[in-house]
Amino acid sequence: MYRKLALLLLVLVLTVPVFTGCQKETEAIKIGLEGPMTGDYAYEGQGFEKAVGLLVEQTNEAGGIMGRQVELVIEDDAGDPTQAALVAQRLVDAGVVAVIGAYNSTATEPASEIYNEAGLLHITPSSTATRLTEKGFERFFRVCFLDDRQGLFAATFAKDVLGVQNFGILHDNSTYAQGLAEHTKRYAEEMGMNVAFYDAINPDDQDFSPILTNIGAAGLDAVYFTGYHAQGGLLLKQTGELGLDIEWMMGNACNNPELVQIGGLENAVARTSPLSHCPRTWNTQRPSSSCLTSRKSTI
Repeated sequence: MYRKLALLLLVLVLTVPVFTGCQKETEAIKIGLEGPMTGDYAYEGQGFEKAVGLLVEQTNEAGGIMGRQVELVIEDDAGDPTQAALVAQRLVDAGVVAVIGAYNSTATEPASEIYNEAGLLHITPSSTATRLTEKGFERFFRVCFLDDRQGLFAATFAKDVLGVQNFGILHDNSTYAQGLAEHTKRYAEEMGMNVAFYDAINPDDQDFSPILTNIGAAGLDAVYFTGYHAQGGLLLKQTGELGLDIEWMMGNACNNPELVQIGGLENAVARTSPLSHCPRTWNTQRPSSSCLTSRKSTI
């Protein structure tokens, strides 16, 4: 993630002079940072702030951009689409020339409309919903993969590595999670797997026992959860508490240390990757198995 944020700042260094011709040469160059500084995704947003803040500091110490200092304007959208739109308008009004953000696709989508209308350079480091780059916005970019590719990876992993025949897919109705679920379902069916379970949770719920009971009774070889780490951790924890035998796969938005804490997992191993694989050993009140991540991704 830090390498990707460094790449974003490099892109801004190269392109910002194009967009700052109307500003006074002595003024600081304002760059906006939009992310979830509070709420379920605060770990990610605060990581954005630390990484980009450090890069801005280093850039200014090295003389800035074309002799001008960089000012980072930070706004909290809490991962919420309504807040994201308000944040985007505040950044436009603040006179930023470019924006980094948001974290999740549900927040990035409405913000991108406003940045596009204002003619701002807009780069997201982590929003992977495929449709975001199908709108024709000429100044919108991202440095992460797309969910149609992650869906292909997940389906291939399920079939070739886990040997799945009966596949379950669970999402949370968000822009990212639903899109990833749909792509994965399509690829899984093309590969000959039987998608025997396809449903969604309400991310505001705290008790997933009913849907977990349905999953446990569906005779599935594995279940792919495409939502975020807060709900993913609860699903893992409650799977163990119910004594269910479920083999979980999880999308890249669950690639977060807080998943381990929420899930109550011991001896967890985490590597960066497009999906997490949590083996089917959920037969105790407190799961003790590892949740393994296999290769890299962002949201």
